[in-house]
Amino acid sequence: MSTPLASLKVSWLLAQKRLELIPHVPTDAEFTVVYPSELRDPREFLSPGDAAVVLTLGLAFEEDPESFEDYVIRLKAAGCAAIGFGTGLCFPAVPKSLISAATKHHIGLFEVPRKIPFLSILASVHGEFSRQLTRTQDRLLALQEELNKAAIHGGLEELLHRTSTVLESAVAVIDNDGRIHASADYQQLSAVDTARRAVATGRGLSRAEINSVIHRMASQGERHHIFVVVHHAPLHAQARALIKHSAGLADILLQRPSYLRKARSELNTLALSLLLGIGGQGQAISSALHSVTDSRGELRPMVVQADDAHRLQKTLSTIDERLGDHGRTFFALPLDETTALVVLRGTRGVQECAAHCGDHRSRLRIAVGAPVLWNQLSLQSVEELRTVAAATPRGDTSGPRTHGAKWLKDPVVQDILRRRTEEVLGRLRSHDRETGEELCDTLVAYVRAGGSMGLAAEQLGVHRHTMRSRVAKISRLIEVDIDDPLTRAELLLVVVANAPTSGTSG
Repeated sequence: MSTPLASLKVSWLLAQKRLELIPHVPTDAEFTVVYPSELRDPREFLSPGDAAVVLTLGLAFEEDPESFEDYVIRLKAAGCAAIGFGTGLCFPAVPKSLISAATKHHIGLFEVPRKIPFLSILASVHGEFSRQLTRTQDRLLALQEELNKAAIHGGLEELLHRTSTVLESAVAVIDNDGRIHASADYQQLSAVDTARRAVATGRGLSRAEINSVIHRMASQGERHHIFVVVHHAPLHAQARALIKHSAGLADILLQRPSYLRKARSELNTLALSLLLGIGGQGQAISSALHSVTDSRGELRPMVVQADDAHRLQKTLSTIDERLGDHGRTFFALPLDETTALVVLRGTRGVQECAAHCGDHRSRLRIAVGAPVLWNQLSLQSVEELRTVAAATPRGDTSGPRTHGAKWLKDPVVQDILRRRTEEVLGRLRSHDRETGEELCDTLVAYVRAGGSMGLAAEQLGVHRHTMRSRVAKISRLIEVDIDDPLTRAELLLVVVANAPTSGTSG
């Protein structure tokens, strides 16, 4: 992170057209302050290290213009970047002796016409410095937010890795016993040895080519941690502010295990109370679900079904992250490798629930149930939602008013579907066992994709020609016209009714 102290180039000043400055000895030197002065020797009032632009009318040299060379020599020795000479009052033009001296001693020189007040130059420079400061502060806030996100989503390791990248430095965190808790190298730099030296001697490494910042973090009893940064060049104020911010975040992360331990203890107590029936199971469950129920004690179940286990895990991670961004707790229960139950607050709408799935939504089948009191959520209602999700086209969301598959549970319907399942899926499964083909999975993908060869092929990871060949073979084996929409609808019911339930596979 290379953000030096605010400075401007003399060439920038000359480029401000409204000032109408006229260069006589051009320079690309940088300056940090503009100082109007009519003293023959203004060095006493120039701060050491400041590269100044000195503005003068030459009043002190009106009778002695040949002394300009000594004047230039003194300003050059003081680190002056350029001289702005005002004409039209004491001197009608910039004196040749001043031009000659500035050229000889390599210091910038420009003319300020009489109609341009020195105050205009000061105002322009001050305005630009203010804009630079605002940009620097905005950048600092943005970087702090990056570090916050790294700490929240990636923990100590990710925080140090991001800090190392931002500062272009090596970073390490060590405790007073010499244990390295995390570290991040930068190019050839490592902060580990410096951290260990800091613990052993109380001092870090500081040579001409290597610098270190050692920040002692808050104590926890007899233990404390040290945040060490190693870098090639001295760090500026903004970088040091980021170091303090990152060290503060690291401090919170290192103390977090105590909070996690407390939460784990509460979870263990809940498990024992449920096992032994002590203290009332309803009360224990109500306490555990308190953060997900709304003010009426209601929650909203949502079943998410993906094409594969990897997609489901990425979806659950996205939901967890989005809930975390809103300070909400994540409740989820895998039903099988590709299906999971997620519980959200009862006040959430159907689309609001589905939106938590983020960009994965277009590749999921989602069924959102009606808000229900926490103690009325049952396995039967979850299985009904699961059946609805299985029947929902990929990329769609079914809500309480858009699904009505309870009739599928009717015993008569179930018996019919069982017989049809054996006729269709049973025949294909037998064929697959004998030949090693995957016609059963192909049929499931095809009917769920609404007869789209492209979508089904994408889901199975095969070429469309392979998909078309398999579908034709399925039609011959089960002796139906699979291209007929009514036939596909019947087969979809068979597939949905045969969807695996909790604790089963198939």
